Amino acid sequence: MVGLAHDHRMHGSRERTSSCDPSRRATRVVVDLGAIRHNVRLVRAAIGPGVRLMAMVKANAYGHGAVPVARTCVEAGATGLAVATVDEGLALRRSGITAPLLVLGASAPEEHPEALRHDLTLAVGSLRMAEHVAAAARANGVTARVHVEVDTGMSRFGVPAPRAAEEISALAELPGLEVEGIYTHFAAAEEPDRRSARAQLALFTGLLEALAARDVRVPLRHAANSAATLELPEAHLDLVRPGIALYGYHPAGADPLGLQPALTLTSVLARVETMSAGTGVSYNHTFRTTRASVLGLVPLGFADGLPRLLSNRGHMLVRGRRCPIVGRVCMDQTVLDVTDVPGVRVDEPVVVLGCQGEERIGADEIGLHAGTNAYETLCRIGPRVPRDYIGV
Repeated sequence: MVGLAHDHRMHGSRERTSSCDPSRRATRVVVDLGAIRHNVRLVRAAIGPGVRLMAMVKANAYGHGAVPVARTCVEAGATGLAVATVDEGLALRRSGITAPLLVLGASAPEEHPEALRHDLTLAVGSLRMAEHVAAAARANGVTARVHVEVDTGMSRFGVPAPRAAEEISALAELPGLEVEGIYTHFAAAEEPDRRSARAQLALFTGLLEALAARDVRVPLRHAANSAATLELPEAHLDLVRPGIALYGYHPAGADPLGLQPALTLTSVLARVETMSAGTGVSYNHTFRTTRASVLGLVPLGFADGLPRLLSNRGHMLVRGRRCPIVGRVCMDQTVLDVTDVPGVRVDEPVVVLGCQGEERIGADEIGLHAGTNAYETLCRIGPRVPRDYIGV
């Protein structure tokens, strides 16, 4: 299976082994589940046998497809899954996934009854939210498992650290509630200077000690995202929550582990025309040819998730060569300068994100050109782009 995946990425083939979409559109995402499996096992080996692995499959598994990725992660050794919303969790349950499933984001009281009926574990970030979950649990005759987030420096969701010991002690007494986990989230664990992450970890461990002094002990303590999982072993605690690493990207940049990017975005040239020097290209003619140029049209644009900021600065791969994007990226189409690709023709395979020949364009590179990162680049690939799966 690894060989099949490698061949696909190298040559831009659109052959598929399985698909979640009957579309025949030439622009497609190919997800190598073998690479996901490989990455889960690498991370699993890095954390050792005493730590659980909760795979982050929120945001449609970072654009890769939540259901097939979730199944693959569990098969490869993940002991649980995490999503951001109740709806994401319900979709996984309805697909038949029974693994422990944590909803990390804030949820509304109206969502709690159905979440509990489908055995979702909810995150709570305040005593008030915990009270809503507990009330829903009592009304439905169940005990709700929750994980409490503590804000140690992200300034986002969670009980603020200064009052966390008191508030968590109170919510642990609520009837209908079982505090299964307690966690925090790092703001900058991927940075080479890890003083910020270590300060957050110290604040979190100090809270755990304060709770133990109040006789409040929580079975699962967790803090590590991908960066901390790979670079800050003291943050592993009972459970880690890797996300981007499972999809093949090291959050710190350099990758000593050998993670394998799992997603390739491909298309074709739908039109090939020679234009004379001085020809304006795409909206507002932000690019003009300086020579007789062969221009290729790719039927993919910002509505599919290609950042408009790649206009006149990004590249795609044709026959293993980098071809510059010229003119503005449109909603549904993008133009390449393919002058330097001899014999280029209509229906020529194009790799937008991935490998072809010896060249590679990664989500991190696209993110750099667009002023963002690999996370957003992957997540923004739109739902109208069909997903195919290899390495099943």
